[in-house]
Amino acid sequence: MAEEQLATRKANSRSVHDRLLLQAGLLYYDLQLNLLSRDVLQQSLLRARIQLEKTRNLLAAEQVTWFDTLEVSNRILELSTSLTELDGYFAVLGDKLQHLLNISDLPPVILQPVNPPTRLSESIDDLRQAAIMNRPELSAIRSRQNLQQYQIALNKAAFYPVISASAGYNYGKMDGFFFSGKWIDFYNVMLTFQWDIWDWNRDRDKVQQSQLEYRRLDLEEQQQLLDITHEIKEAYEQIEINSRQIEMQNRLLKQEKDRYDITHERFQQGLTTALDLSSAEHALTSAQLQLQKSYINWFKNSLRLQYATGKIGNLKEEADR
Repeated sequence: MAEEQLATRKANSRSVHDRLLLQAGLLYYDLQLNLLSRDVLQQSLLRARIQLEKTRNLLAAEQVTWFDTLEVSNRILELSTSLTELDGYFAVLGDKLQHLLNISDLPPVILQPVNPPTRLSESIDDLRQAAIMNRPELSAIRSRQNLQQYQIALNKAAFYPVISASAGYNYGKMDGFFFSGKWIDFYNVMLTFQWDIWDWNRDRDKVQQSQLEYRRLDLEEQQQLLDITHEIKEAYEQIEINSRQIEMQNRLLKQEKDRYDITHERFQQGLTTALDLSSAEHALTSAQLQLQKSYINWFKNSLRLQYATGKIGNLKEEADR
């Protein structure tokens, strides 16, 4: 019983540890998305400033109007405002992560390269079996069930009498009325019988309580399995959706790059307006931001899947493999 109690405490401790890893991981990916978005907006801001300089040159040559420069200036102001908001949100996320980890100084969070995500090789059934083996919540329930089985056996033992026996061998010089003073050996045997028949109802109630607790744990395990299966399916489906989104966003990004290049060339030739160029640049930036968001969502859902299968504590091993 003591071993099962210790196993339960260890499983509960690991469950808290895994939840902490999940929350910290999600916050870290939010910080990465912030850095990725900042990088995209800085590139967009650079393109807008170059466009503004060219537009001013065209205005000096009386080839465009003041409205064209105003449109580009507004775009620069919009991008600068978005960057300022990202800086503030980055500080908020950093404070949350620092509070979660309970540390005084958070190490610098730098932008990590985004590796292309891979397709899932395991089926939902395989992932569910992995969760049954690895999830600490299920391990804790199984340990508590074993504890209740031992408790039931212990309570049932009170239904039967307790019989104790002891024996001893003696050798000594006995002197007395019945003894001649010679060295003799002899044995003594003691048998005790104890049976408390007045507390049967109380012991029977204890057994019933333990049996009811075991059944409750069985229902809790079934509900936990349903919840875990739902977590796995949801994360699995979200990863599949993110994979398709990344594929489509890559195509869209290529098209928007081509559109921007064509529009930029036509603008230099005076065949299109600054508004058209600004619109093409805005669409390119939006496609870049959406692609980075899809990447981060894939990694966040992959982290949720690792948690659902109980493997989040082995992320380093998974990465090495």
